[in-house]
Amino acid sequence: MLIGITGAVGVGKTSLLKYLIETSVPYKTPSMFFSFLERNYFSLIFKNEFFDEPFVYFDFKRFVMNFVVENENEVIVVDVKKAKEGFVDLFEQFFKNLNPIVGEPLVFLESHLLVEENFNLDLLFVLRCSPLLILERLRKRNYSPKKAFDNALLEALDYFPTNARSFYRNVVEIDTTNKGLKQELEELAFIYKLFKEKREEFEKIKQRNFSFKKELEQLALLSPKFD
Repeated sequence: MLIGITGAVGVGKTSLLKYLIETSVPYKTPSMFFSFLERNYFSLIFKNEFFDEPFVYFDFKRFVMNFVVENENEVIVVDVKKAKEGFVDLFEQFFKNLNPIVGEPLVFLESHLLVEENFNLDLLFVLRCSPLLILERLRKRNYSPKKAFDNALLEALDYFPTNARSFYRNVVEIDTTNKGLKQELEELAFIYKLFKEKREEFEKIKQRNFSFKKELEQLALLSPKFD
C-alpha cells in the first residue's frame, strides 16, 4: 500500500517521516530484497508500534532529482510527468520483488509534488499548518523573503488539499498547528486503521477540512516587506 504525505513547504512532512523511522525498529529483510531496496531509493524495512504491517520509506526527494529540468535562482523545476512514469515503473518492479517472508509492507513517501500528478497512491495525508507559522519557520531556514511568503500563501489558499482531491479519492487533512510529532503520528496511524478496517468512519473523517483563509489578511499586511 502506498501512503503519501504532502503539504506546503515548512508544514513538517520530513520531520514526521523522520520521527516515524526514529521510533521504529529494523525488520528482517531477505538479502535479495535488501539489494533491490538499496538500489532504488528505499529504506530498510521497519516495524513501528502504531502499524500492524512492516513498512519502508521511499526517498521521493532523491528519486525526483533524476527528472530535474531547471535548477537556478532557488528554484528546482521537475518534469513531474516523467517522474510519475518512472515512479509507476519502479513500483511495478517493487511489487514483483516482494518476498513472501516480508509480505507486502506499507510504503511511505513525502513530497509537495505529490499533488502535481497522480502517483497512484492508496492514501494521501495532507498536513496543514498556520500560514503565519510556516512563514516564521521558513524565515528561520533563511529562505528568501519572497519564497517564504509564497509558500505561506499557498497554504492560506488551500492549494494542497484542493489539488490533492483532484487526483486522489482517499485524501485526509491533518492540522499540525501546535501539535507534537508523536500526536501527529498517532493521528495518522488512527486514520490509517479506519481506512483499513472501518471504511464508513473513514469516509466521514475524509470530509473534514482545515481552512486558514482567515490569515490571508494578516499575510497581506506582511507582503509589502517582501517586494
